[in-house]
Amino acid sequence: MKRRLARRLAWLVLAGLVGAVFMALGFWQLGRGAQKEAFLSRYQQASRHAPVPWAIAEARLLEIGEDALPMRVQTFGHFDPSRQVVHDHRVHEGRAGVHVLSLFRPHQGRLRVLVNLGWAPFDRHTLPHPPLPKEAIEIQGLLVAPPAVGWRLEQAAWEPGRVPLLLHLDLTRLSHDMGEPLAPAVLLLDAREPFGLLREWKPLPNTLPPERHRGYALQWFGLAATVWIIALVLLFRRHA
Repeated sequence: MKRRLARRLAWLVLAGLVGAVFMALGFWQLGRGAQKEAFLSRYQQASRHAPVPWAIAEARLLEIGEDALPMRVQTFGHFDPSRQVVHDHRVHEGRAGVHVLSLFRPHQGRLRVLVNLGWAPFDRHTLPHPPLPKEAIEIQGLLVAPPAVGWRLEQAAWEPGRVPLLLHLDLTRLSHDMGEPLAPAVLLLDAREPFGLLREWKPLPNTLPPERHRGYALQWFGLAATVWIIALVLLFRRHA
């Protein structure tokens, strides 16, 4: 009798733990959804604001880092086409492609910035190399954090005279390799600029929207409830 009771209690505790894990996963999904909703709100507000000069943007970045992002900026300076990288695994309307980023040297401030020139279809044999203005130019765009990185895989380093194909943007490493003080952000070139590639920027590219996170949260909560209900039904049946 005691052994049977202990076994029932063990199964009940196990069901409680499994359900608690499912609940925790559900709340985690809700948290991720809330984070992305907050980001979307900041992104939309920043997109509507007038651009700030680069000197102000740089000061905000140095003071509070990524908390200042996203931020619309305008800056006057030169592109350096000898310092470009290609970001792989960028999808546009279901098509595999890449983003091309080039170094820009603002005439004000200390930091340089990588400018995302846009999307191009992937071609294993020929990497895109869009022509850039040689003269000093004023550009506008949205300054955003670099794409989040999951698993970091070994990849080619930037070297003079070559354009590496990168799986993720490690701005700290690129700053070291290029010998340039890079801003901890990427500038998405405004679609109205007359040069560059296809620019249809999305605030959450290649990731789940908030509503998907809420949907997954409901699934986890449902699984937790199912586990607990089944455990209680089996417990009372055995008592009957």
